[in-house]
Amino acid sequence: MFYPVRRLYGITLTVLIALAAASCQGDSAPDNSRLLQAFRNGDVGVWVTGRGTVTQILGDETQDGRTHQRFNVEIDSELRLLVAHRVGEAGRVPVKEGDKVTFRGRYEFNASGGTVTTGRLGETETAVGWVEHRGKQYD
Repeated sequence: MFYPVRRLYGITLTVLIALAAASCQGDSAPDNSRLLQAFRNGDVGVWVTGRGTVTQILGDETQDGRTHQRFNVEIDSELRLLVAHRVGEAGRVPVKEGDKVTFRGRYEFNASGGTVTTGRLGETETAVGWVEHRGKQYD
């Protein structure tokens, strides 16, 4: 009588462990396909996740009283973009040229490749962007 319940429990536990292992693959790169598609389509205001290499550190920029740390990231040979990380509560990301970063933010197309802005982007915005560098997430 208990065998089917125990078997179902075992199968459920196995599935949950497999899902947890798949979601905890550490340094696995996000799929840049949505970001590349947004660039090819000239999209504006699209939330994307990506991974690339820092190619240039730029000076900070302040807009509407908010400071953005800026750096260029190469995604692949087709796309280089500007990451504008809202410093505010998230803090400054200690990136250097050549570092790998993973990020999530709102993409805005421009002819140079586009800009991804991280952080909470408005008072009513529920989505939050971030930058991950050397295992630490800045959000």
